[in-house]
Order: sequence, then C-alpha cells, then structure tokens
Amino acid sequence: IGNEYNVTRERIRQIIQKELKKLNVTREEEKYTEIFEIYNFDCDLFCEFYNEEPIVYYYLKEKCHSGSKEPVDMIDEVNLTRNQLSILKRKYNLINYNGEYIVIKRNNILSAIIKKFNKLVEYSEITNEYNRLIQNYNLSLEILTEDDFRNIDSILERMPCILCSAGRYYRYYDIYSLEESDIDELKEMLRVEPGDYSSEYFYNNNKQIMKKFDIRSEYELHNLLRKIIGDSEKEIVFSRMPDIFINCNDKFAFIEDLIHELSPLNIDEFAEYVYQNYGHKINTF
Repeated sequence: IGNEYNVTRERIRQIIQKELKKLNVTREEEKYTEIFEIYNFDCDLFCEFYNEEPIVYYYLKEKCHSGSKEPVDMIDEVNLTRNQLSILKRKYNLINYNGEYIVIKRNNILSAIIKKFNKLVEYSEITNEYNRLIQNYNLSLEILTEDDFRNIDSILERMPCILCSAGRYYRYYDIYSLEESDIDELKEMLRVEPGDYSSEYFYNNNKQIMKKFDIRSEYELHNLLRKIIGDSEKEIVFSRMPDIFINCNDKFAFIEDLIHELSPLNIDEFAEYVYQNYGHKINTF
C-alpha cells in the first residue's frame, strides 16, 4: 500500500491508527480485547478457536496489544468448551498426566513428573517415570539413560520451579507463589558484610525464614536465591554451589585478607572462624 501511494509503511500505519480511533467500540472489541491482550494468538488459531473471520483478528491486532502468554495456558486459567480444549490439544500436542494437560516436550514432561512426586525425587526415579510415559503414550521422544544425567541435571537446575539438592535429588517448588514482599525478605537476609559466603551460613542462621518458605537445605536455598535474584542485584553474585559473593569478586583475595586480618591463628582456628562467620566447611572452602 505504501508503494502504491508513494509513502512509507510507517505513514500507512499512522493513518490506520488515526482512522481506527474514530470508530466506536465494536462488539468484537468488547468480546475479545481482554483475552487478546493476555494471550498471543496467531490468526489461524484465533479464527478456529472463536469461529471468527480473519478480518476480526487483524482488526484486533491493530486496536490491541497482543499478549505474551501462550494460548495453551488457557487450559488452567479459562473455562473452555470441549471444542476449544480439543483444538488446543491438537495444536500443542498435549497429553493428560496427573490430571493436567502438558505439552509433549521433554522439559514439560520432566517438570510435570517432579511435580507429581511432591517430594524429593532422585534422578533414576524421574527417568524411569519419563521412559514409562514415552512407552505408554507411544511418544516420539528418546528415552533417558544414566549417560544423560549431566545434561538433564543442567536443564533441571535452570527450570524456575525445580529446586536441586545434593545426591541428584530434585523437588518441585512453586516459585510463582512468592509475593514481592517474600522475595524482599529473602533478599534482606543477604544484607551482610562483604565476603564469600556459603549458602549454609544463611540456611543455619535463618531457620524461621527457611521454615516459612519451606526451604529444606542449603542446596535448595542457593538454587532458589539464584532463580529469584539472578543478576538483579549487582553486589550479589551466585557462583557454583555453595558460593554467594556479596560485594566481593575475588575469592582468593578475600581469603588472603582474612589470613592477614586474623593472623596469627592456626589453620584449625582459621577454619572454624570461616565456618562460623561465612558458613564454609573445610572440604568446600
């Protein structure tokens, strides 16, 4: 259209927006605006889902901001008709597992399995259940073996609602249930003197907070803090378990400074001081 009238595409968009503002609110706007601005439909799915013509979709596309959530999330959030549920199951290749519809992808299945156990579950238990599902539903996914551990462990560690523990154990944790005030309380726990801390220090010295948020080990604490804080606090850096650097970016310089500060302590006294004040055990420090 821009080429035909010798104007830019942006100018055409501006004209369309100007003219749309002159129109009264339509029946389609009243009916679909809220849902359209929550979920990111493509044209084909929207038209099939709501039995509408493409012109309705493109009109809404111009009038509204498209949402960011996948329409498959509607299964847990919106009352759907049988036909709409059938459309989503076909579109996203869903299976019903433990009373929930999940997308047939490895990560989704792994998360659903750990959620179903509702307790600490070991890697072999997860893979056994995963492989059973593949066979029962005749899914075109590769089975998992012991050789896949490093890759799967890395994937589970990055999943928002999975907490990792020592000994190849994992637990489902609804991170999205945490309020902003909860996250602030956990952050406040880290307002300490600069240094290289072990997550065990915060776990041992904040038992009420651990109980309140159902954090069951220093491993879970490190994993959870890393997920909810990440890179948002410049003075806090999460290294490999158990290290949490707070206003400190050089572990060896930190140790050297401590040695000079505490001299002439012997090695056992120094190790005890480090454990009491920073949470590090000798074998991890």
